[in-house]
Amino acid sequence: MSETSMSDNQFSKLFAIMITFMFCLTIFLIFLARSNSDDVQTALDGESQVGVNDIITERVEPVGEMMVGDAAVVAEVAVTDNTGGDVAAISGEQVYQASCAACHNSGIAGSPKFGDAAVWTDRIASGIETLYDHAINGFTGASGMMPAKGGNTALSDDEVRASVDYMVDKSQ
Repeated sequence: MSETSMSDNQFSKLFAIMITFMFCLTIFLIFLARSNSDDVQTALDGESQVGVNDIITERVEPVGEMMVGDAAVVAEVAVTDNTGGDVAAISGEQVYQASCAACHNSGIAGSPKFGDAAVWTDRIASGIETLYDHAINGFTGASGMMPAKGGNTALSDDEVRASVDYMVDKSQ
C-alpha cells in the first residue's frame, strides 16, 4: 500500500465526521428557518390583509338598483339576530316596493296591476288564504305566473303575507 492512500479505518472516521457535520448543519438551518418564518409570515399577513379587505368590500357592494318607473327602488332586508328572530321587520309596503312592484306596477307575466280593482276582484273572492298560498309558494294560472315569494326567497312568510295584505287593501 502506498502512503497516499487512505486506510479503510481513516475513511470511515472522515465519512462519519462529514455526515455528522452535515446533519448538524441541517438541524441548524431548520431551526433558523423556523425562527424567522413567524416574523416573515406576520409581515406578509399584515400587508396582504389590507388588500383582502378591499377585495371583500368590493365583492359585497350592491351591483345596481332596480328602476320602477322614474324612481329607483332599493331593497330593504329585515335585520335578524343569530337566533333567526326578526329584530326589525319591514312593512308590507316596503316589501311591495322592494320585491313586488317590478311586476305588479306594470303587469309583467300576467300579474294583476297594483290598485286595479277590476283585475283583483276574482282573486280576492278566492280568499285571502289562497292569495297567501300563491304568493308564498308560487302559482301558474291561465293569465300568468307568480314565482314563490315574488322571486325573493329571503323574505319570510309573514313579510309576504304583509305585502299581500297591502296590495289587497289598495286594490279594493
